[in-house]
Amino acid sequence: MPHRKLNEIVRGQQVLHVTPDTTIRQAVSQMAERNKATTLILADGELQGIFTERDLVKRVVAPGLDPDKTAISAVMTPSPMVVDGDGLGFEAVRLMHEGGMHHMVVSGLETADSGGTGYAVVSMRDIFGSEMASFEREIEFENKVWEEI
Repeated sequence: MPHRKLNEIVRGQQVLHVTPDTTIRQAVSQMAERNKATTLILADGELQGIFTERDLVKRVVAPGLDPDKTAISAVMTPSPMVVDGDGLGFEAVRLMHEGGMHHMVVSGLETADSGGTGYAVVSMRDIFGSEMASFEREIEFENKVWEEI
């Protein structure tokens, strides 16, 4: 099974992003509307942080913050780990495992592949899902070859 580059795994992803002054409710509403587990926080095109469903539970709901009055910048993970799009998926998995993360920011992408931001977000599911699809295609091919023999 080949190890794919991150830029291949996230190709075509339309990353969700908000500004630091966006309220938690506004950000979470956009996440729900677009079926996203994360949003990036950008200021003038520069990455400031990441906000995930896990952050919502631990940093907003559990402490009882008001999502209508609290800015996303107050609860985001600031300066998240960023990996280059030319890196390999299995290396991102290792870094996520070591850091206890489920999502990682990918940089160095063509703007067409990142919603104009140059960034994407990769998750364990993205990596394993793409590897499983590749593995299944290999199995199908091998089965066809054996059927023809």
